[in-house]
Amino acid sequence: MQDEHRRDEPADYPIYRLRRTSHRVMLGKRSDVIGPITCYRLVVWEAGCGQLQWNARTYRIGGCGGSGVFLIPPSALLKLEVKEGQVLRVGIIGFDALGMAESESLAAQCEGCNESPPVIEPISELLALHRDTNSTCPVLRLERHVRFEQLLLAILRHNTPSPHRPRTIRKLVEQTLDTIHGSDRREHLSVQALADACSISARHYTRIFTALAGESPLAYWTGLRIRRSIRELVRSGGQLAGAAQQAGYGDTDSYSRRFKDRLGISPARYWKRWSRSPRIVALQCAGDLLALGIEPVAMMTNGLSRLARYCTTHNIPMLDRLAPAALFERIATRYPDLIVAGDYLNPRLRELLSTIAPTLDMKWSGASPLYHLDLLAQLLGRELQLEQWRLRYAAKREQAVQKHTALLLEAHAQSAAVYYLWMDQIRVYFPALFPTFYKVLGYAEPTWVHQWKPSGHATASTTVDSDSFPAFTADRIFAIIQDDCARATFRRLQRRYQHIIPALSQGRCRVLDPDWHSVDATSLAWQLDVLDAWPSEER
Repeated sequence: MQDEHRRDEPADYPIYRLRRTSHRVMLGKRSDVIGPITCYRLVVWEAGCGQLQWNARTYRIGGCGGSGVFLIPPSALLKLEVKEGQVLRVGIIGFDALGMAESESLAAQCEGCNESPPVIEPISELLALHRDTNSTCPVLRLERHVRFEQLLLAILRHNTPSPHRPRTIRKLVEQTLDTIHGSDRREHLSVQALADACSISARHYTRIFTALAGESPLAYWTGLRIRRSIRELVRSGGQLAGAAQQAGYGDTDSYSRRFKDRLGISPARYWKRWSRSPRIVALQCAGDLLALGIEPVAMMTNGLSRLARYCTTHNIPMLDRLAPAALFERIATRYPDLIVAGDYLNPRLRELLSTIAPTLDMKWSGASPLYHLDLLAQLLGRELQLEQWRLRYAAKREQAVQKHTALLLEAHAQSAAVYYLWMDQIRVYFPALFPTFYKVLGYAEPTWVHQWKPSGHATASTTVDSDSFPAFTADRIFAIIQDDCARATFRRLQRRYQHIIPALSQGRCRVLDPDWHSVDATSLAWQLDVLDAWPSEER
């Protein structure tokens, strides 16, 4: 029976089988190669954005200026690329030339394509037509197959862009926003040059840009320069000369006029308001800001339960575990004057955040655990609050020294090592990160520190494997355990080395909760309070 169906099949109209797989390029993975496969493939965008490469051509898929559907010919090597910190999800449908007797279950494998957002209705119709091609009537099969090909071509014509330019002029204008954000603030941008990049007139470009951004290109560029200059205004303590130069203005009068036109307040009054009660979003250094008497309007707790409790008690929104788009929207609703971020953020996201408010990239420095505290105090004009915190910390430290005399006598005769375990990773820290152990309690540095310490990074850390763990031991061990998997990893280390490492066999090992894995001013003061809760026999 199957052979009879194949003989009735017109040779000029091969029947297709649809085979769908879900492919995902994960966070942090830069590229993935698919194929070559001997069939046509319909690539349908589902979520995220990235690039698709085949036959030495590059296409944007998803996002701004990208397409939703691509048809890839047989034997082509398909490559999907995604920028670091982003996620791309696509559906891949394969078309194979097969006989008419293919079972209905093959078409059923395509169920789920209906969830593809850009082409939900035509893809649904495409799948329905394919399921109907198993009809026993040759005329009906041929009619539906022709309709199948026509619909497929219509989808491709509507969704697939040229390799040289996006689908519409509107998408080209959107791409010039990247050019504007990537330009130096002192650079003179010409509307005509931006319009030439889109191959349209300056008047047409201005009309489309205004519809997209809500203001003209010149006004948008001026506002971006003003917002970027606020960082210099804050850092200089309200000095206008440096901020004006940073924004590309030759004199402070022009800068002040533009500043007031954009923000409705003069630079001097802005600085006065800022110095009294700045609205800061803390993606990093929340503990240092709290030590300086600044309560962020929103913050990332970075897994610290005590910061999470503080946010709950004081009704401060937490920004943890948010996708980039949701994070951007949540921050924008807080109307911050400044965003304190870390250098771990995606560069594109940092640039987007700078459109909301000036963004400080707090890069890690190996100088001191209080490096960020000193830097923020200088930038925000909080030197007095910094000195007050130092006095409070010194008094609390002296109180801890007097209270734990027995522990201090024991510590002076021992060395200590601090480990951080997350999942199956083991990271060993150098002493400068934990002054509570080494400067307050007085534990000595392990002998291996001087051999492994990288030059110029006194607070650096290094990852070790379980085999080299004994080389990084000490008389006393402090282990910061992040999760249950890390707890199991540490137990395996204890069982394996308890007869080799005296600290494990003699009970000179203490497990610490994840809140110890933080280096900021508030954490240092909190660590002194935690010492009081330690049972004397475990100290």
